[in-house]
Amino acid sequence: MNLDRPCRTVADVNKILARAGHPERLFKGEGYVYWAEGTAPSWDETMIYVYRLSDLTIRQYLEDHNARVCKHLMDDFNYAGSRHHY
Repeated sequence: MNLDRPCRTVADVNKILARAGHPERLFKGEGYVYWAEGTAPSWDETMIYVYRLSDLTIRQYLEDHNARVCKHLMDDFNYAGSRHHY
């Protein structure tokens, strides 16, 4: 699959995420797409404002997902570390 082509359906992204074992999924709203399921409900922000789904490439959606997952993991790590006072 060419990751640098415009995204045509959310299934383009969701199939790749599922194959990689990620539980989050991309859904389409009116004038935006959003991440849901998996850890997405606890993310600070889940929406991507786009006029059309094809405004971004598949790679850009995957990069957005990875950045949000990493931020969530770092936030959890920093929170857990802040509870320990030596």
